[in-house]
Amino acid sequence: MRALDGGTASAAVTSRYGTSLYGAWVSDADVLCSAKGCRAAATVVLSWRNPRLHDAARVKTWLACDEHADHLAQFLEVRGFLLSRAAVDE
Repeated sequence: MRALDGGTASAAVTSRYGTSLYGAWVSDADVLCSAKGCRAAATVVLSWRNPRLHDAARVKTWLACDEHADHLAQFLEVRGFLLSRAAVDE
């Protein structure tokens, strides 16, 4: 697969994203809200896991701006997925 600039798609992705055992992360310069369509700077980190699918080692992270933090946290809490909520700078 080729990227639009003529390079490979994987090269286009790795220029911005890194990879880890469980997926990808974005550099610290791109700390944006995870809410659909929101491009605001994130202020809150929501750590979560679906215990029916993953063991305790598998923790996912959503970032949220002030406007969406309560809504996203409530969405996760109702389902029993929310593990922790902390400020981005912690």
